[in-house]
Amino acid sequence: MTRGATMDIATILLLLLGGVGGFFMGRWSAETRRAHFDRNVVWNNRKRYRDG
Repeated sequence: MTRGATMDIATILLLLLGGVGGFFMGRWSAETRRAHFDRNVVWNNRKRYRDG
């Protein structure tokens, strides 16, 4: 293998790893945001039930 091919493989691997890592970070942040939203909805409904 030439040096150029090795650099290309390393670049592709870095891009793939970055893409996979970015995907999982995006999923984590979306799920966290959704959990916070769901918690607020439940909390508001509970408060409304107690006050009513």
